[in-house]
Amino acid sequence: HIKANTKVAESLFRKAMGDGPQSVTACIFWLKTRAHWKETTVQEHVGNAGPIMKIERVIISPPPRDSNSNMLGPPAAKGPPLLEHVGT
Repeated sequence: HIKANTKVAESLFRKAMGDGPQSVTACIFWLKTRAHWKETTVQEHVGNAGPIMKIERVIISPPPRDSNSNMLGPPAAKGPPLLEHVGT
């Protein structure tokens, strides 16, 4: 099997390096299997108002606590919503 695999690999390599119509297919196959290329898909989430225009990430840290889990400061003031859709 090793000799057969070697011959097939050599043939595929020659086709990939050639100029014929098979060269593009051979190149893609070679790169997917030997260079770990992969096809990807892109998913876009669209709502009634069209595509999402803005995504904002807000990280809110709780106030510090002592060793008995008592808050060392006042609770944080209520801020903006964590997730907000801004339409067009």
